[in-house]
Amino acid sequence: MGRKSKFLKERSILEKQEPEELQQKVLQMDSLLQQEKELSSGLQQKLCSFQEEMIKERTLFERELKQALDELDKLQQKEEQAENLLKQLEEEAESRAAELKRLEEKLKRKEAELGESNAAHTQATLLLQEKHNSTVQNLEAVTAQFERYKASTASELEDLKVPNVSLKEKLAKAEQSAEDVRDIGN
Repeated sequence: MGRKSKFLKERSILEKQEPEELQQKVLQMDSLLQQEKELSSGLQQKLCSFQEEMIKERTLFERELKQALDELDKLQQKEEQAENLLKQLEEEAESRAAELKRLEEKLKRKEAELGESNAAHTQATLLLQEKHNSTVQNLEAVTAQFERYKASTASELEDLKVPNVSLKEKLAKAEQSAEDVRDIGN
């Protein structure tokens, strides 16, 4: 029986201690829970702050990304414009090269024509010079012949003047005689 009473006594002590221990454990649990709540609240605040920071950074990143994409679009447009301008300049250069080639060929033809024309002109000039020299010689011959003829004619005229004067005198005498005859007949 001593054992039983000792057991009961111990049990009674344990039963008294148990609620106190449970209460202490509850208090500890409450304290731990409070600490967890405070920790959770702190973590929640940090999480909110981190989320706000992330939202700000994301907004900033999106803004920077949009600006970068806008700049890229502008650069692509400028590149397209530059490519179009380059293509246009290449086409213009090809067109001018073709025009230059055409003009060079035309110039060669004109130079050939000019060479032919110069040769013909030189030939014609030589022929004209020959004709001129021949004409001058003929003219000199004709002039000399004319001068001889003129001298001869002048000499003949002088020779004819003497008989002419004599004929005039005879004509005057004949006219006078005819007049005298008329006068007598009247």
